[in-house]
Amino acid sequence: NLILQLAGLLHDIGHGPYSHLWEHCVHQGCPNNQEWTHESQSVALIKDMLESYKISLHSDEEVHAYCVELISSLITGDYEVWKRLLKPSEMYLTEIVSNKFCNIDVDKCDYLLRDSYYVDHEIASFEDFFKHARIVNDEHGVSHIAYHVNDFQLIENMFTNRAIYHNEVYQLPEVAGVEKQIRDICVMADDGGLEIGGLPITQVQKNCNLYLKLDDTVLDLIRTSTIDNRCMNDAKTLLKRLDDEQFYKFIFESHNQDEADAMYKDLVAKFGDDFCKVMKKIPNAAIPKNIPLYDDNGATVQMESNRNLCYESVLLFY
Repeated sequence: NLILQLAGLLHDIGHGPYSHLWEHCVHQGCPNNQEWTHESQSVALIKDMLESYKISLHSDEEVHAYCVELISSLITGDYEVWKRLLKPSEMYLTEIVSNKFCNIDVDKCDYLLRDSYYVDHEIASFEDFFKHARIVNDEHGVSHIAYHVNDFQLIENMFTNRAIYHNEVYQLPEVAGVEKQIRDICVMADDGGLEIGGLPITQVQKNCNLYLKLDDTVLDLIRTSTIDNRCMNDAKTLLKRLDDEQFYKFIFESHNQDEADAMYKDLVAKFGDDFCKVMKKIPNAAIPKNIPLYDDNGATVQMESNRNLCYESVLLFY
């Protein structure tokens, strides 16, 4: 129980400035670090915290090491580690914080309910499907969290709410444009030599203590930087435009990659390179076909959704 609580409490502490946006900054600014994620950084921070403050999760060192490895795997979704550390009857534990089996987990429920509270955008009721959840074993004896078949529509609602929020809140063209502008500012500043504690800002995650200093005030570091070179000056110019609400202007969206590429190439040829593309995609949008369900008799049943929630397009900005 403590392991699950810690995994749930700490699974997102590795987020950088502006949440998921920072992962794109790291990948763009440091091409050799494409595998870095906020989950892996969460694990690094947890291990550093336990070591720095001499926190022991158990008096037995082997049990402590087991707890740390299990917490880490629950955050990163490492199935191979789960198979080694957990019995088949315990595998359902991996489906609570971040469910790699059928994508139903408390993380999605948490941010959807939180965001619906702060954003004036009504969503369909869904969270009651947890009330009838139970543990079942598959034909191989592996345990899963199962849901009553009568609650399947509520599960559909959760995935639909998520897709709607991606489409109408998280990835609105206006939001996508501002995020791209901030990302460009940070990467330009990184190319211009902006550092924290001697490390380029897109590599600060290598040092946990320095990473704690990397927050949304990174834009203030750019504003006040005395570095004088082309990249830094371009970053400051673009940041001034952001401050003055001169955002990237959305001009075109297409579900056809080839059409978007042709449009982008034509615009650049005619008017110069002051254009950019942003991919809009809802990650893991499809409602899984392997959701464990049971009926009134306790028998395992299967059901597939006919809702098509997949969405992918290309946004062009000036």
